Amino acid sequence: MLNKIYRFLYPGKNPFEIRKNFNIPENIKFSLEMFSDGYIVISSDELPGFISEARNSSEILDALNDALMVYYDVPKKYGDVAFPALNIEGHGTISYQNKKIQFA
Repeated sequence: MLNKIYRFLYPGKNPFEIRKNFNIPENIKFSLEMFSDGYIVISSDELPGFISEARNSSEILDALNDALMVYYDVPKKYGDVAFPALNIEGHGTISYQNKKIQFA
């Protein structure tokens, strides 16, 4: 709720602009590991020490973007989203319009 109010008063920058200004690569390979309790762990061999978790598939994009903003030290005033969509190999694309992804 507070984030929505903050973003209403201070709109975030375009994700492309955030990636450019903070040197976030356009393509990053992420690994997703799903556990029996529904949690999903997100990591990347390309980003040493990068790890995040989501409670379910609809939270993957939020968790990923939150972790990237912290990893690249992006101040809150710039925005919340570096990647508005994520392609998960073999599973399809997850975006803010379609927050669900099916795992095989």
